[in-house]
Amino acid sequence: SPATDSAILANGQATIGKSVLTAGSRSVIIANTRVTNQSLIYITPITSTSDKVLYVVDKVPNTSFTVGIDTPLSTNIEFNWWIIN
Repeated sequence: SPATDSAILANGQATIGKSVLTAGSRSVIIANTRVTNQSLIYITPITSTSDKVLYVVDKVPNTSFTVGIDTPLSTNIEFNWWIIN
């Protein structure tokens, strides 16, 4: 995978947060120990997604979750996230 394919952001144990999918990237990994297989993770874009959909690609219990988009954009996408267990 190219280096711009994903990034890792550390957010520790927070259950809410704000992250950025950088321009040219298809995913971002958000390190968070609160994630479980049953976690509901809500993603709310707060900048334009150019009609593309952000979604939760993967959850790794006690470690992280990944947010992605099918087609990378030429601009950053800022989004809020909320983990509910």
